[in-house]
Amino acid sequence: MKEIRLEYEIGEADTFRIIEEINGFWVCYHSVEYASQKPDARDLQSLIKRIKCVMEDLGIQIPHFALEITSNCGTGAHCAVTKNREICYVLLPVHIDGDHIALPDRGVHKNYLLYHELMHVKNCIEYKFPSSGRQNFDEDPLEYLTCLVEDLSIEGILEKRKKPHHSKEESISLAHQCFEDYCNFTPRGGYLKELITKTFFEELCESVWGKEIEYQHAKAILKEQFEKFDVCL
Repeated sequence: MKEIRLEYEIGEADTFRIIEEINGFWVCYHSVEYASQKPDARDLQSLIKRIKCVMEDLGIQIPHFALEITSNCGTGAHCAVTKNREICYVLLPVHIDGDHIALPDRGVHKNYLLYHELMHVKNCIEYKFPSSGRQNFDEDPLEYLTCLVEDLSIEGILEKRKKPHHSKEESISLAHQCFEDYCNFTPRGGYLKELITKTFFEELCESVWGKEIEYQHAKAILKEQFEKFDVCL
């Protein structure tokens, strides 16, 4: 078993434990479901093949891919690219169906999570957004909202490209719900909930839906929205 260190421009570094290597992918799994047996090799090969197909569809090339799978028990998908743009790390929550693993479709498509997460990877590889590991957003709602802006942009781009995506209405509702959940665990959460409403996200979505945006552009759009809605962070 080998460990590698993943370092980013923003956020905490990670240590990735390579349990096995399959078709050029580094793979890690340590969920309780796998305490007594390893995931079926054919299922892992099938999942990696699907990831490679989506990467090719999106025009993504990167030297190394680190794939972690975990139980779908409230865990969201997560992705990151190292600051040298050499390693892509993707965490995928999976359903356990007997001896088989399956990605949650989020009510959209069996490959929806792959398209959404790998679009984040694409943005980073193309230097549109910084290389970011896990961050503590408790004291930085602007940074958290910037992530939601990128989500709205990505869903619109996937729609334009006729790829699996949430509708505009669904994306607005999801972004608003994510922000309300965030507010439950952050200082001034009650204040932010009152000012950053669903209407805020509806108008924000109109500004970024389906548009190719960059990190600083996303922040500038947010600041314009803050002025419009009299939000003071």
